[in-house]
Amino acid sequence: GYFTEAGGGLYKVINGDFIGELYADLGFGNVKNDYGIGLGSSDLSFTRQSLQPSISYSNEFFYAALSLRISSLYYYSLVSTFIPNRYDREPVEYIQNNPVSLLLEPCITIRGGMEPVKFQYQYVFSKCLNNPGLMLEPLTSNLGLIVNLSSLTKKKPNWKKR
Repeated sequence: GYFTEAGGGLYKVINGDFIGELYADLGFGNVKNDYGIGLGSSDLSFTRQSLQPSISYSNEFFYAALSLRISSLYYYSLVSTFIPNRYDREPVEYIQNNPVSLLLEPCITIRGGMEPVKFQYQYVFSKCLNNPGLMLEPLTSNLGLIVNLSSLTKKKPNWKKR
């Protein structure tokens, strides 16, 4: 499967090192599942629209943010083949009967390092507000590496020529 997302945002310095942020994004993706030879498969296509306000603290070496993403997840295409009475068809049928889900996802993000490279850790809780039977991973975390390419191309002033 795949998931592709694009978005944009605004930020405002609130007080010194504290920042208010608001992001919006739109994504689309596809998930294909094969349940074994002769047992069936499923192919789901979906879109996700999100708003994500956050408050963060940032300085030269450290960044921490509390975010709350509010998303609409819409399954617009679902093709499945199952043998009769197959137990794992229930989650797919649930999505067929409930194609729109509203998600609430609070998140903690921490970054540290020196420009142009910083490490990132995120911890995310996911809750479906309107379809309690939707199978989600309730807690996820990830590690990342952020490289600020623009800081690599900026010319440093040559103080010796002045």
